[in-house]
Amino acid sequence: MKRIAVVALAVAMALLQPAQAGVGSLSLVDDSGLEYFLNSDVTFTTSSMASGAASDATYTTVVAATTSAGGTTPAVLANAFEGYNALFVNGTAYNMNGPATPDGDCANRQFVFSEQTIDDDLVVTRKVYVPDNDEFCRWLNIIENTGTSDVNVTVTIVNNLGSDGDTLVAESSVPPAGVTTADDWIVSFEDYTLGASPSPRLGHVLQGPNSLYRTTVVTFVNGSDTPFWEYAFTLPAGATYSVLNFVTGQPGKADARTKCQELVQLPTNARACLTDEELEQVVNFDTIGPTVTISSTVDNPTNVSPMPISVTFSEDVTGFDEFDLVVTNGTVSNFEGEDDLYTFDLEPLAVGKVKIDIAADVAQDGAGNGNQKATTFKRDFDDQGPTVTMTSPTPDPTNIITVMQVTVQFSSDVTGFDSTDIVPLNAEIGDFSGADDTYYFTVTPLLVSGTVGADIRANVCLDEAGNPNQAGQFRRQVKPVQSCFNRVTTKSAGTPVRATLGDMLPLAAAGLTLLGLGGRAHRRKK
Repeated sequence: MKRIAVVALAVAMALLQPAQAGVGSLSLVDDSGLEYFLNSDVTFTTSSMASGAASDATYTTVVAATTSAGGTTPAVLANAFEGYNALFVNGTAYNMNGPATPDGDCANRQFVFSEQTIDDDLVVTRKVYVPDNDEFCRWLNIIENTGTSDVNVTVTIVNNLGSDGDTLVAESSVPPAGVTTADDWIVSFEDYTLGASPSPRLGHVLQGPNSLYRTTVVTFVNGSDTPFWEYAFTLPAGATYSVLNFVTGQPGKADARTKCQELVQLPTNARACLTDEELEQVVNFDTIGPTVTISSTVDNPTNVSPMPISVTFSEDVTGFDEFDLVVTNGTVSNFEGEDDLYTFDLEPLAVGKVKIDIAADVAQDGAGNGNQKATTFKRDFDDQGPTVTMTSPTPDPTNIITVMQVTVQFSSDVTGFDSTDIVPLNAEIGDFSGADDTYYFTVTPLLVSGTVGADIRANVCLDEAGNPNQAGQFRRQVKPVQSCFNRVTTKSAGTPVRATLGDMLPLAAAGLTLLGLGGRAHRRKK
């Protein structure tokens, strides 16, 4: 009920203010010759004369005004407003804030109005801009929450049109002509009298597509010259939100419609004299470029070629194609997609790092915002299986009594490798341990003479990219140990002679025989 009472009061205040065509402290003329009169240094409290509201808009030249019969007639269209875009925040009028300041950084085409504190923590300002190379007037209503708690904010825009009770709605962005919160823009005009309409045809732009917040209330009906609309949002502590509105005056209804359709997309001219920060704070237009993400179903590192790649925008875009991809160490094929999703295949050219970049502003969303730069996509491509070497401090050749310590070194980390993957050759494998790219085991020879070792066959384990290992081999030559028993000196020559294993075996056998006989004799004596 409070909101309804506030709006009713604002409308009543607008009706109390008599028409004052051409009255205003400030004026700016757009490219078509339409002069906007803007209230500044207001000292009384009617919404029609609120700070920054337009008290009127009148052509300074003759234009080809459309007629009811579909033709045109020369005319100077006047009295567009009797108070347009009066601002209320949470029911409090933005008013009596002293004189506006011309914005020198904007060639004095924009006026900056002073701060007004509302509800203790809300600081409200507004900027009004009229270009000299386009045909509109723009209001930027800025609300900052200086408090430590979130605040619910209602922004109400109240208007008083010069068409009075002859106001008619020509069309809106969502047919039929009946205006709702779904409409982004509305075209209105003063009803024809004797085939002519004396006021500019007006295009009112309330919001843009895909905006964060939209109108929650719109009242704009035939026969009423006091349309108004509202926005409602929660303003976080320390944050600043802005509401942006446009109006365009035209000699014809079709011209007004065309300009509205252009302005809702926030083209370059509509963004003039707005900083990047101010654009980011606007909540009723999409002013932020879409984000873009490059992804793949293959992990990193990978041996997959080609890699399936997806490019996903945060909203539908146009103008994106494969030539917008900046690829390092790869080639692109099978590019396709539309709207917010595009896919293609990426084939690496060589082992190593593969990258994809997408620069900013190569695609545009529905509001004309260029995309943001993508985070670089990276994959380490490796389609070569890891090599393996086995080393040991044991010399080659070695003797029969030696247990050999063996180190297994893969060229990269592997998984799935264990002791069962080691194939012994004339030896026993033991004491297996290790992880990642380094493992250990022992080799105990089973021969008194000959070749011993171990093999690691190919394809028993995988590196991080999924490549199976290459084969590896370890070998040592084993020879008998030398001792005093294998040195014999002949009596005749006194020359040492090396005994062979064959020479030693009969002696060993004889020794065993003697030991056996001695044992039996001992048992008989007992």
